[in-house]
Amino acid sequence: MTFVVRSRANPNMLTPAARAAVASADPALPLANVRPMTEVVAIATGQPRFTTVVMTFFAGVAFFLAGLGLYGILAYRVEQRVHEIGVRMALGADRREIFRLIIGGGLGLAALGILIGVPAAVALTRLLGGLLSGVTTTDPLTYGAVTALLTLSALLASYFPARRATRVDPIAALRGE
Repeated sequence: MTFVVRSRANPNMLTPAARAAVASADPALPLANVRPMTEVVAIATGQPRFTTVVMTFFAGVAFFLAGLGLYGILAYRVEQRVHEIGVRMALGADRREIFRLIIGGGLGLAALGILIGVPAAVALTRLLGGLLSGVTTTDPLTYGAVTALLTLSALLASYFPARRATRVDPIAALRGE
């Protein structure tokens, strides 16, 4: 049998009164395992909370590595295309066009990743469905927020290579060939 007592007072102060109330009903009934509800809830949710913290940590690491990888790919592409960028600038392309070219490449890669990742995530929802609480496995708000966050990350990862591409000196790039 379980008794639950609700009070605004300190739960530890209620233990003697609870023991007295149970003893007045039946002195042979023992009152064991008296704990505040916060402790009961903490014990019940400890393992799922730990799992959530670990998964959040690894998701953050994966997100960071994805952004870093996109940055690396774009920086390498800019380095490989210095001659082409120099020719474009020599033929009249302004810095804004070069900036948009590199940002567009980064967003294109992010869009490809989103187009592959979202359907894959929807297909794999059964594996993680038991770990979710308060949200459905196909929650459109969650998918929209993650997509927006990945797009923002792609913009940030594309910004520095794009800025570097706009600083290419056309004469030096053409001479370097």
